[in-house]
Amino acid sequence: MSTGGPAGTIGQRIDRSYGELSPQEQRVADVVLDHLADVAVHSAAELADLSGVSKATVSRFFRRLGYASFAEARDDARSLRSAGVPLGGGGDAGGFAPHLERERANTARACASLAQVLPEVAGQLAGARQVLVVGFRNSYPVALHLRQQLLQCRPDVRLVP
Repeated sequence: MSTGGPAGTIGQRIDRSYGELSPQEQRVADVVLDHLADVAVHSAAELADLSGVSKATVSRFFRRLGYASFAEARDDARSLRSAGVPLGGGGDAGGFAPHLERERANTARACASLAQVLPEVAGQLAGARQVLVVGFRNSYPVALHLRQQLLQCRPDVRLVP
């Protein structure tokens, strides 16, 4: 697909489809979003290693985004890179409104998903003998905050190093 087409950049495609991706594909999406500029130079095998998934999952991920293959996605990223176009999800024509609408839709989907599992999770948290909270890298402050909040309503909540 061409870069200027209606499908958009890699970042825009991920933004639109993230909620519909499998957990393994979401891992690839997270790595791609963290290394958008590097998609132009990484191989599918390197992305698979960085994501901790198989090369086949990387290929499926890019096909799910509308590319015929990883090579097509890499070529698209290369053309964006050489043109100086930002690779992220922003930059839509129409300003802030399309971004805001996508965020609203993503938030609504997230809330609907939470409504299904929240009662069970709350019950498990309340009934557990001990709760361990884990936060890796940038999630550590969130885990620390969650621990502080849980300590206000139950004993024996620990932050795992």
